[in-house]
Amino acid sequence: MKRLVTIAVAAILCLALAAPAAAADPWRPFKGGGTTVDTVAGPEGCPAGAGWRYSTAGAVTVAHLGRVWVEASHCSWMDGHFGPGVLTMTAANGDQLVFADWGTFEIGMPLEGMTSYIDLHLSLIRGTGRFENARADIAGTGWGVIGSNITTMRYSGEISY
Repeated sequence: MKRLVTIAVAAILCLALAAPAAAADPWRPFKGGGTTVDTVAGPEGCPAGAGWRYSTAGAVTVAHLGRVWVEASHCSWMDGHFGPGVLTMTAANGDQLVFADWGTFEIGMPLEGMTSYIDLHLSLIRGTGRFENARADIAGTGWGVIGSNITTMRYSGEISY
């Protein structure tokens, strides 16, 4: 009986000590990006003062998800800020990361044409599949050539899942 109690106590201690180690998912670099196709529409559904609703969608490549489908939509103002909106990354297996997005943009006039330079902030709302309990600290920078309906974004930061 004494041996059974000793084994049970040892098993409980092993489980108690292993649980915190298993719960501490490591932070991993999150980076990547690509080009998406833009749509601009009137400010329907946006707060007062918004100039337009911006949406974009396309396939990009990011670490820990591979090739993903990105969809984003938010309201934009003439003073150079946008959001809050939603940006969703969907992996090939259906796992998702859903972020609140907001940020700023600045219009420039390089030789290629009128360009919007973008500073994007992302706050993880939820994940599904292997990202169900994910935590993330991710931002983005990019540019869009106005009139081409194309935006190129680069994402960087860290993710834990």
